[in-house]
Amino acid sequence: MIFKSYAKINLYLDVVGKRDDGYHDILSVFQSISLYDLMTIDEKKGKDVSFFSNDPSLKWDKGNLIFRAYEAFFDTLNLPRIGLRITLKKRIPKGCGFGGGSSNAGVILLHLGRRFGVDLKDLERIAMDLGSDVKYFLHGGTAIVKGKGDEVELVEDITGYSVNLKIPNLSFRTKDMYRKISCFLNKNHRKGRDPLHLLQALRKVDPDGIRSNVFNIFENVILLENPQLSALLENPHGIVSSFTGKGPAVFTLLHGESGRYRFVSKIEYSSQGM
Repeated sequence: MIFKSYAKINLYLDVVGKRDDGYHDILSVFQSISLYDLMTIDEKKGKDVSFFSNDPSLKWDKGNLIFRAYEAFFDTLNLPRIGLRITLKKRIPKGCGFGGGSSNAGVILLHLGRRFGVDLKDLERIAMDLGSDVKYFLHGGTAIVKGKGDEVELVEDITGYSVNLKIPNLSFRTKDMYRKISCFLNKNHRKGRDPLHLLQALRKVDPDGIRSNVFNIFENVILLENPQLSALLENPHGIVSSFTGKGPAVFTLLHGESGRYRFVSKIEYSSQGM
């Protein structure tokens, strides 16, 4: 069976505090886009997994979120393991803020959940032990995400837009970026931007309202240390440009042709960051 494992962008991303468990509480608007990895999952005899990928850095070990999702599913639910042949064709750039690994983990959990008739709520509990974004990827679409990623409020899907994605030649470690933003956390750092106002503006196709409310708290840190990336935010033909996740990838939001697009994406690779 072949599955599309979709990427996401953060139309809005704020960090509202640090938790006792080491995670940070966020307030974000997640949006699925048409960029995806291809995952082929077939059952085979035995109880082992054969894993293949066009990304040679991905092995069948704890560094691979698909491996961790597979192990967590059977360990948590105490179900008999099955053998799988998994082929992953990576198309989503790694370490750029698109959630590709979390999306892959979501796909394998959903597949195993259907195979064994497991309730979605049980899959969500497993997902939360894997990573902050994985629970969202069990659903996709447009969502307001809070807490450490465990509070996912699905809202009516936004449509009528496309995005251009700009991928610089560098990547950031998530832990490092969260550590660096602490000095930017204060009551005025949002500058009046609001995720609910953003969603309203997107539905009304209000460019000024969209520009006034798109927000990513990591932008200041990214540009402070990598000022050359400011060129990626220039968007003479788009509504607005912003970083996604903790960066460094940038999306430019555009009107969809005849309002029919559901965040169709186009990728441009950039030498910025070299």
